[in-house]
Amino acid sequence: MKRLTFYKPNSKNSGAAFQISIGKTNELFFKLIKQSGWDDVKKRGSFKDNVNSPQKSMASKLNALEAASIINSINSKVEFKTYHKSKNQNLMISFGLMLDKTTNQEKGFSLRILKEEATNSVDKIQFSMGFYPNEALLLKMFLEEYIKLSFEQEVQTQEEVAATLPQQSPAQTSPPSTDHGSSDDEW
Repeated sequence: MKRLTFYKPNSKNSGAAFQISIGKTNELFFKLIKQSGWDDVKKRGSFKDNVNSPQKSMASKLNALEAASIINSINSKVEFKTYHKSKNQNLMISFGLMLDKTTNQEKGFSLRILKEEATNSVDKIQFSMGFYPNEALLLKMFLEEYIKLSFEQEVQTQEEVAATLPQQSPAQTSPPSTDHGSSDDEW
């Protein structure tokens, strides 16, 4: 499995961890986890207590078109938005340029997700993760690798399907005529 992880803890205990991975069957998954603690002595954050909490973590799958849309957002600085609906949760996902609040200068990119449980559309949980330009470049390269693998998977799938089809022999063609008695008027 291929994976890319970013940890962004902070002393305010408002950080997040982001992991994106390509599974064994070339599916793209990502997970966001809210920070669960901060050790002031070691200056280190932790996330493990929130890994399995539906209120503090979320996971979803992306397809190749969505991956390409995130790459386009990084390249063009145009915001990408999508909506995922499943039997357990609904996600409003956006990825776009992040600006410094005081200077209005480009700071990097942000991933924002608004999650609502399928059975409760009133209580929404917000998740966010910032990516500095160098981190966005790593994310872009990872997504490009996923898209390349998805193309290879598609070719392999088509070849497997073609192998199951009955083989047909080429059509029988008549040998060329040796009769040279025809005139040009017959053409």
